[in-house]
Amino acid sequence: MTGDGAPRRVGKNTVKGDRSFGSADGSLIIYGDGNVVGSLPDVDDDDESPVEEEPASSPRSLVWILIAGAVGAIIALCNIMPDLPEPKSSFPSENGARPTGSNDAAVLAAALAGLHSCAKALVLQPQNCPQHVKDWGAGDATTVTWRIHGVPGDGAVIHYNGEEGRFHVLGTAVMTASYETASGPNLKLRVIQFWARVEWAAGEAKLAELRHYDDTPRPAVEKSNPQIPHDLALSLVKAAFAKCVKTRKPQLPPECPETYSGAGSGRVSWKLNGDPSINAKPRFEPSTGLIRVDGNYSMTASYSRLFFGATSEPASGRYDAILSVDDGKARVLRINAA
Repeated sequence: MTGDGAPRRVGKNTVKGDRSFGSADGSLIIYGDGNVVGSLPDVDDDDESPVEEEPASSPRSLVWILIAGAVGAIIALCNIMPDLPEPKSSFPSENGARPTGSNDAAVLAAALAGLHSCAKALVLQPQNCPQHVKDWGAGDATTVTWRIHGVPGDGAVIHYNGEEGRFHVLGTAVMTASYETASGPNLKLRVIQFWARVEWAAGEAKLAELRHYDDTPRPAVEKSNPQIPHDLALSLVKAAFAKCVKTRKPQLPPECPETYSGAGSGRVSWKLNGDPSINAKPRFEPSTGLIRVDGNYSMTASYSRLFFGATSEPASGRYDAILSVDDGKARVLRINAA
């Protein structure tokens, strides 16, 4: 009420007594006596939220930026760099006119004569020859015997290098080396890529150099499949295992899977458990001319130990038997534990 008794009109945004009408923004506080005490503060003016600052770039973000930049640079370089040339073999391609009267058969015969001469070496690392054995006891090896297996001239590549005036012969030979060391007998099998340089003079082929070819890429040398029946290959492997277990020594012969017993220096009785040719599979290897047979074997070594008496020790695993055809006859060269 006003002083003259007329009712006082309350504004839209006022608080009368302890009751609120409308919005409190910019409102007046009026007590029951009609006196204006004060106004509500403007929230937008006094309680304004502080502006959030942009967070600084973290070290992790910088790392990802650097990585992305490096990847982009690599991609750009790959797009502008020319392709690298294919590696070139040091074995020369055919070029120039061949000498009158020369022929591949005579050139190959000269190369193979040198290889057979190298097979007569009595050391494991003969000079001027393509084969070698690097064994920890090779320096003290005795009774060294090299043998050539298969047909070393089969699949040989013969090129005439007119720039040099020589024939070049590249072939693959399989050789074994048997020898004795302080630890006992040994047998190593080597697949050798031989490289011969042959001159043609006075109507004859003469070997100028013979060495191991260790360059890449290597021209392909593929040998003919001797077509050995699978049954024959498996029977030869079975017979080879039977020969292995005839030994009475604690270790099997070097052409057999590398298997030891715990008998020390005593006598051992070896016995095959079943047929090692069961489920075995022969396959021909064109790059070497060898026949390989993959299978499983199981055997038992029986011996007597002091204070313990009779003892049996099993030995089993996978094997890789390697066969060659020498002078038309198939034979097992060795059996490796796979």
